[in-house]
Amino acid sequence: MRVSLMRVSRVVILGALLCLQLPAPLIPGPNLAKRIEMADAIVVATLISGTTFASGSQVSNDIVLHVNRVLKGDLIPGSDIAAHLEGRGYFVAPSAKQSPIAEKLYGIWFLSSAARPYVVISGDGNHIP
Repeated sequence: MRVSLMRVSRVVILGALLCLQLPAPLIPGPNLAKRIEMADAIVVATLISGTTFASGSQVSNDIVLHVNRVLKGDLIPGSDIAAHLEGRGYFVAPSAKQSPIAEKLYGIWFLSSAARPYVVISGDGNHIP
């Protein structure tokens, strides 16, 4: 009886751990070195506002980041910067749709300054200058 209770406890704890939302992946993607090299600025920042525009399979995000810490580049901690991210969605939007980004995402952002606003370098190392 006690052994089966311990097994059930372990399964419940493991299930709870698997359901937790982690702030970042534990193991960075294989292209981390490429993203670091491509970035003119790398910041730890919070997404404080933004808008997503989806049309077909294309997704465009215009965001404002509050810079907490600068890891690379000449940005100033405490400043707010505009950035843009283009990509493809997992689903096709049948009609153009614009929506606000409500979630305040905190993380490390890789940015290219080839254009203003900054361009976010995506997880696969691509960006659209």
